[in-house]
Amino acid sequence: MDELQPFWWALAAVAIWLNYDHSRALIANDVLRSMVATVLLITGSVLAIMVYAGSGLSLDAWTLTAPHDQATIPGAAVADDAKPGRKANMDWDDIAEQLEQAVLSAFDDLAIAVEERCLYALALVTEDGAMGVGIAANTEEAVQERFEAELQENADFSPQDGAWLRWSVGEWEHEGWRDDLFAAVNRRLTAEIVGGRIDNIDTHLARLVEVLTTALTRLREKREMESTILFVTLTDSDEAEVIENASAQRLNPPALLDLFHARYA
Repeated sequence: MDELQPFWWALAAVAIWLNYDHSRALIANDVLRSMVATVLLITGSVLAIMVYAGSGLSLDAWTLTAPHDQATIPGAAVADDAKPGRKANMDWDDIAEQLEQAVLSAFDDLAIAVEERCLYALALVTEDGAMGVGIAANTEEAVQERFEAELQENADFSPQDGAWLRWSVGEWEHEGWRDDLFAAVNRRLTAEIVGGRIDNIDTHLARLVEVLTTALTRLREKREMESTILFVTLTDSDEAEVIENASAQRLNPPALLDLFHARYA
């Protein structure tokens, strides 16, 4: 069929012209002649559509292909997960691997920065929108310095205020530590949300929290940090304490876990 396409096109064009030319000679009435011309025009259009449909030429919104070799025109094809309206499946295994490497590198730099100070807590942080992650850490020395500064400035500084300073990651000395190491992951997380490729944000956030917890599990396994409490948290979220407790349960030995559970007592 493909080899005959030029022939069928030419035949259709000649037939339409001959029929119309012949009808002009036979029909004297202008109105009738016009009607015949219209019928022939419609017939020609139908023939053209039939020829086109049988040619095997494919033309869709994403890929242009020739009828013979189906060769793709450069630049015309778009990956399925990049097409508008398509839901892409995030490669969580790849995200987990990137996060693990970022966490290990950030911790190694942090260990150098704190030197002999006592690192009492380290957390991976995200937020309800699941558009980014980061790391935060604090030392006993840093929190003690904050306590002393607050007592000098505020006579009403209370134990509850002290607990807040000690466990609120936004108050920590090393909050947002080495954010550059998490930039690649954060671009991917942001693209998923902004691109509208997330069907259920709660499910997506739960998956992200699981990946963060796993990254801290690997950190505990690969680095010496016997006295450091690890947990995952959400910023400015009513669910923060629930997430913190659940992750801490999995990440810490009993002695450290007891200290963490009593943090606001």
